Amino acid sequence: KNNLHISSVNLISQSMEMFYAKNNNKVTIYHSKLIGRVKTSDKESIKNAMINGIGRGKTYGYGMLILN
Repeated sequence: KNNLHISSVNLISQSMEMFYAKNNNKVTIYHSKLIGRVKTSDKESIKNAMINGIGRGKTYGYGMLILN
């Protein structure tokens, strides 16, 4: 989708969080912290992901990308 080419990835940590949303629905989010190397040919797509985050957990503060 984003023309991503992953050359390396390491799983640093993994956890699960369960809580109730404002509408009283139970929410389960699986959190993984990854470190890796990615190349892309679609700069606008990556720019959008950096600004808006990725994944379904963005509403709850997940999905942040950090570039070094």
